Amino acid sequence: MFIRTKNLVRRSFLSKIKTTNKPLTCAGTARIWEAAAIPLLAAGIFGGLLAAPSAAVAQSIPIWTPWISGPLPRSSTAMAYDSIRNVTVMFGGSDLPNSGYTNETWEWNGVVWTLRQPTSGSPMPRNRMAMAFDSARGQVVMFGGYTGSFTDQTWVWTGSAWQAKAPFPSNPKPQPRANAGMAFDAERGNTVLFGGLLGGSLPAGDTWIWDGTNWSSRYAPGPSPRTGHQMVYDSARRVVVLFGGDSVVPPNNLNNELWEWNGSSWSQRTITGPSPSPRSRHTLTYDTARAKIVMFGGRTSTTGSPMDDTWEFDGGSGTWTQKFGQNPGRRSDHAAAYDIRNNATFTFGGLADPGISGTMWGYGEPCLAPFVVLQDFAQTLCPGNTASLGVIVEGSAPLSYQWRKAGVTIPAEVNASAITATLILPNITDNDSGLYDCIVTNGCTVITSSPARVTARSPADISGGGIDGNQPDGIVDGSDFIAFINAFAAGC
Repeated sequence: MFIRTKNLVRRSFLSKIKTTNKPLTCAGTARIWEAAAIPLLAAGIFGGLLAAPSAAVAQSIPIWTPWISGPLPRSSTAMAYDSIRNVTVMFGGSDLPNSGYTNETWEWNGVVWTLRQPTSGSPMPRNRMAMAFDSARGQVVMFGGYTGSFTDQTWVWTGSAWQAKAPFPSNPKPQPRANAGMAFDAERGNTVLFGGLLGGSLPAGDTWIWDGTNWSSRYAPGPSPRTGHQMVYDSARRVVVLFGGDSVVPPNNLNNELWEWNGSSWSQRTITGPSPSPRSRHTLTYDTARAKIVMFGGRTSTTGSPMDDTWEFDGGSGTWTQKFGQNPGRRSDHAAAYDIRNNATFTFGGLADPGISGTMWGYGEPCLAPFVVLQDFAQTLCPGNTASLGVIVEGSAPLSYQWRKAGVTIPAEVNASAITATLILPNITDNDSGLYDCIVTNGCTVITSSPARVTARSPADISGGGIDGNQPDGIVDGSDFIAFINAFAAGC
């Protein structure tokens, strides 16, 4: 998709001839730079700038926005946000209909998904595992899941490798299970696990603590045995919060209870006003910017359609508030994590209505699609000089850039500036002449800038013509005169 030109800014080449080899200072920003602050190249020959109006100011009320998807559709996967590396980690799940389980590790940096290739062996393919990020040790912790049978394995993801953790043989550990709830308790520096499905129709009601090396059981009265519940850490109130779940027996025995763990005991919150309907297999995240817990979707029965409602819980007042408007649609068994850098909850996949989903949605400020505010569109220089092509882009951060020549990607290994907002071409030759454009991406949209021509031309080629503009055309006209003046000023 090419950017529409809203306005073409041209200046007199006599007053704005570029006489240095310094690159343009163009970078992706959330504001518009005045055209007067950007050196313009000679009109028609040394280029100009494309200008567009400013984007609307982002709203402060969170809404659901579709974002770019990457992995294949899957359900019963797990996600956790690595606040040290600023990426969301996703592992496993049931991928595609009827194809079994996966052990893929994906990371979302707020712009694109990347399939990671661990430097050591990955866990077995599985679904319905519990996962949380241990910020004290800088690693994602994963427990249990279903691999064809229930497992009691503990794994950690370091950012480059998976490591199996085997507690000391004499130490206890949780029974094999799936659909457990888990969250990292930052106040006490440990990971809390509760409940899950032990097999058949047997839910668990036990509390376990992982200290980075071993598991220990906490015998504390609390929630009834359940599966399909969700847990998050409320950093404002320094408690782990649990919501919902299914006791399995009798069927569809779901609840909408809200419990809190303070490091030594569980307590059930008394809710004022309306609450979400009883459910399981929903998502629960904590929005640190607004100090609110966000709940979405899930199932209110094992046979009915998934839900598509969004609720926020205020731990200070003990109240739930339902949020209306566009949303990801009905789904359960999806995964979600709160991305601190984007100030948004991201959810991916799940059992949708109908089928398995492969879509990504963000709940926060609207994702503003990137668009080019200013751009160089032509540059003619003497061989040996440095050419620079820049774009200034508005849109929701973060933004990524990829320059191309004639539609072919320029690798960063060849030119490090090819993934920045300004492409630098030092010591240009005839081989550098051609059309260049820049692909700009943020989490919700991909756009491509208008093509910009770079021409390496010596005074001997001023009567240029042909496809690449660098072949003698046998005609001397005003363009040749401008080319000569510019070449002379550039020191050719």
